[in-house]
Amino acid sequence: MGVLAGSLLVVCAWSAQVPVSTTMDRIVAVVNNDIITLSDVRSARLLQLVPSTDTDDTIVRTLVDRRLVLTEMRRFQAPDPARDVLAARVQAWEATVGGADPAALATSAGVSLTFVERWLAYDLRRETYLQQRFAALDGDRRAEAIRGWIDGLRTRADIVYR
Repeated sequence: MGVLAGSLLVVCAWSAQVPVSTTMDRIVAVVNNDIITLSDVRSARLLQLVPSTDTDDTIVRTLVDRRLVLTEMRRFQAPDPARDVLAARVQAWEATVGGADPAALATSAGVSLTFVERWLAYDLRRETYLQQRFAALDGDRRAEAIRGWIDGLRTRADIVYR
């Protein structure tokens, strides 16, 4: 074996030993001691549970808001959606993923279809809760009141972005 070939072999063996730095996951926010990770952001985007045009920062804010509203809803026991209503929402979600196999898509996002169903059930519960809470308002006034209410939840919460 020549000197060059021997040196190349040593370099290749050494480089195989050097770990490559890859971020697998990290905490992006903590909401009242509840952790939101980068994989949560990626899963929400891949599963099209948030608008696909959103940036990571926008998705993090959406996930923070979800956690805040979910905590508030727990205090008032928002009802679970009817099975047929949830089934229709799941079917509508499946239509948005462009013909992809829902189970395979969920697996590639690192979650189960049960996770997606819980997410969608939460969305339905949230919609019902907000309709009841802001029933006296309509259209733009309702949207503005909801945004103000969520902003109020944010000011009372312990939120840390990382």
